[in-house]
Amino acid sequence: MSIFATLLLRIENEGYVTQSKIGKSIQSDVDRWISIGALKRTIMKRGTRFSIDNQAVYASEKENIFPMGLEAATASTHTRRENVLVHKNAKSRQKTYPHIHLVPLIPSMIHISGEVIPLTHAPIPSSMSIAVLYEQLSDWHIKGKIVLIENQEPFLHSHRMFKDAAAIMWYTGRVNSILMEWIESQSMEILFCPDYDPVGIDEYSKMKTKLGSRVQLFLPDTLQDDFRFSTPDLLDKPNSRAILARLAHDQSLDADALKVLRLVQKNNAGLMQEYYF
Repeated sequence: MSIFATLLLRIENEGYVTQSKIGKSIQSDVDRWISIGALKRTIMKRGTRFSIDNQAVYASEKENIFPMGLEAATASTHTRRENVLVHKNAKSRQKTYPHIHLVPLIPSMIHISGEVIPLTHAPIPSSMSIAVLYEQLSDWHIKGKIVLIENQEPFLHSHRMFKDAAAIMWYTGRVNSILMEWIESQSMEILFCPDYDPVGIDEYSKMKTKLGSRVQLFLPDTLQDDFRFSTPDLLDKPNSRAILARLAHDQSLDADALKVLRLVQKNNAGLMQEYYF
């Protein structure tokens, strides 16, 4: 489903949308459509509205980006072929594949559609990884501890560090909403391993709010000293400074999140998780 197409459909049906309806992931698309005159931004006394500007430009751009129409683009899932038809891009982010790193030492903890994965006597290496559609996560049931890791290389080395985990999953940047819903439906505990930067703190805080004591932040004992290897460039990523400013006034952050936040503020940098893997 295209979030931007959903927004445009809402503008067409309701006449406008407010800033609160525009997520960070599509703000750049909105800004570009404003720059070419397809959309316009109107500042009101009680907020900002976004609506269609030049109808001809809007219609032309819509046909160019969504040749099969907004309704088709807002469908829940598309195959790669359908992405070509709807978005003219086979790699459009309609189906995403979380990487699940299985630990065969405890196969009885992992079930797929009610079946226990028979890995104990299988001729496989000490660990393996597979890719699963987000839409198929509902068939997976995992008991025990699951580790969420933000980046690929730490994920590939993670089984050496987390030998007691039932499964290890690689996410990227932000935790997908379908993945989050699946986690909420399970009974597993979560060890969250992000980069130690504003986005990582923000994602942990969101997960902590939803899962409470079920989620724990991966905090190495040497974290404070390790920040001497921190990277200022992590704060230059899109929206990082804005997120950092928001977190500084967030009263809901727990002690672990605050510890990382203070280190980021003190060093004016973030620490990449690769340091630990």
